[in-house]
Amino acid sequence: GGVSANNAAAGNDDEEGNTAPFPETVQIGGSPEYRVERKLGKGGFGHVFVGRRLTGGNGRGAGAQEVAIKFEHNTSKGCNYGPPYEWHVYSALGGTHGVPKVHYKGRQGDYYVMIMDMLGPSLWDSWNSAGQTMPSEMVACIAAEAISILESMHSKGYVHGDVKPENFLLGQPGTPQEKKLFLVDLGLATKWKDPATQQHVDYDQRPDAFRSAMP
Repeated sequence: GGVSANNAAAGNDDEEGNTAPFPETVQIGGSPEYRVERKLGKGGFGHVFVGRRLTGGNGRGAGAQEVAIKFEHNTSKGCNYGPPYEWHVYSALGGTHGVPKVHYKGRQGDYYVMIMDMLGPSLWDSWNSAGQTMPSEMVACIAAEAISILESMHSKGYVHGDVKPENFLLGQPGTPQEKKLFLVDLGLATKWKDPATQQHVDYDQRPDAFRSAMP
């Protein structure tokens, strides 16, 4: 999800009930050390928090002072065979138009941790904060950009599997990215093309194969 007003403390989140508290600081895979701050949202496969670099940092990218940190517990349904399946999808789609950049990933305690670019509000949040209205010109721009992102993802052989306004995020406010659109939460993405034959895989609409009305 996008930026929300949920300021739950990192170590006191009990939504999962049976999982360990989130760490107060994170340092993985050669990353700087970050303090885990307010919660941004909860996806189907994890929780996302603001991470603030403890020393140095400026601009965007791997050296940014503020990042998004996604935690996925090692008993999550996405971690049945080790690191989250979503990690594999982000690696496969690295550099794809509209897919946010992952800078570091690793395991800390009971959690798999992914450090990514900080983004802005979701389309759902933006629509609600604007009184559930949106100019037709903006709708047209969003539609064209969303289709472009999906096209890019499809060209890499993947369908997203969970397309909805909550999973489209704008860039971080006050940056050159603020009017750009990004598609997040790739835990349900699946391959539509067999990498060996380059042919379309067999269509299967069981709930565990395609969980969304749109690819």
